[in-house]
Amino acid sequence: MMKPSITPFLLFSLMLLFSCGKNQTSPSGETASFPPDSVSADGKMSFHGMRIDESGAIPAEELKAYMLAGGKPEVKVAGTISACCQAKGCWMTMPLDEETEMRIRFKDYGFFIPKDAAGKTAIAEGRVFTDTLSVEELRHLAVDGGMSEEAAAAEITQPEVTLAFEASGVIIKE
Repeated sequence: MMKPSITPFLLFSLMLLFSCGKNQTSPSGETASFPPDSVSADGKMSFHGMRIDESGAIPAEELKAYMLAGGKPEVKVAGTISACCQAKGCWMTMPLDEETEMRIRFKDYGFFIPKDAAGKTAIAEGRVFTDTLSVEELRHLAVDGGMSEEAAAAEITQPEVTLAFEASGVIIKE
C-alpha cells in the first residue's frame, strides 16, 4: 500500500499563504504594494495607502484657486468625504465648492477606504489633474455609489470634464 505524499499538500498550502498578501493588481496590470491600514494610538485617525501626515494640506475649497495660480499637481488636500464607493471603498468624493465635487481614486488600485467614510474628514496626498469621464464610466461610478442602474441610465447622459485626484495616501479622521 502506498502512502500519500504530503508534499503536494504542503506546496499548495505555501502557494496559498504567499498569494494572500496586501499587494493588489491595478486595472493596468501593475502590482502596487502599500503598508497595511493602521489606526492612530488614540483611535481618532485611520491611515490608508502610504503613511502621510496632515502638514501642508490645502483645504479642498481652495484647490481650484491653487491650481489656477500655477500650483504643483503633487499636493495634499483636506476636506469632508461626501461619498465613497459602496462596492469596495475604491474611491471617494470631496466637494470643492457648492456645485463641484472632485473624485479621489487610489494609486494603482492598491488600497481602499472604509465604506462608511462619508461625512468624515480626510487628508489625501497625491496628484491632481483634469479628467474626462465617459457616460459609461459615470454610470458605473454612480451604481458603485449606491444609485440604481435604471436611475443612472436615466440621469447620466453626457460625459463630464472634472478635476480628479490620484491619492497615494489618505488619513481619515473619526
